[in-house]
Amino acid sequence: MPNWCMNELQVEAPDAKSLEQFILKMNSACTEEDEVLSFQSILPMPEILENTTSPHIDDEKIRVKIFEALGKHMSFKDFEDKYKDDSNFSSIISDIEKFNHNILAHEETCFYNWYDWQYANWGVKWGASESVLDHYEETKCSYFYDTAWGTAVGWLGFLAKTYPTFKFHNKCADPSM
Repeated sequence: MPNWCMNELQVEAPDAKSLEQFILKMNSACTEEDEVLSFQSILPMPEILENTTSPHIDDEKIRVKIFEALGKHMSFKDFEDKYKDDSNFSSIISDIEKFNHNILAHEETCFYNWYDWQYANWGVKWGASESVLDHYEETKCSYFYDTAWGTAVGWLGFLAKTYPTFKFHNKCADPSM
């Protein structure tokens, strides 16, 4: 269970229409009905990273499992071809599938898993949680949201580059620190 950091993001837009469009954009990727801010809205994680395993699965550990189960070495492909439907080896087959998925993700994104990508791009391991649009005027608004273990420095930097005519001020507090 993470320490949740409380964030307040103050936004000042150059005009009312720009702020309205910004608010709609921030909400566009929200998956929860009561959420109003999603990091995915402007900096989406590549789809291939969904359902990847973090940390990346160690292929050597899978090879050891295969050797322990069979008493011989075998390539992942040969093992899958021969034992894919054998319930005795479902755990190893699952590990191989996860490993292969992470490899495909790395080839496409240079990241093996969702965690590494989110931390490198957003600065936190999950996106915004418990988001609320608290204050809304003609050209200003404030969001309150939580993040795990720290503030989303990477996402905030991307936000500032994406909206260069806006002013942003983010405050973050970790109640346990």
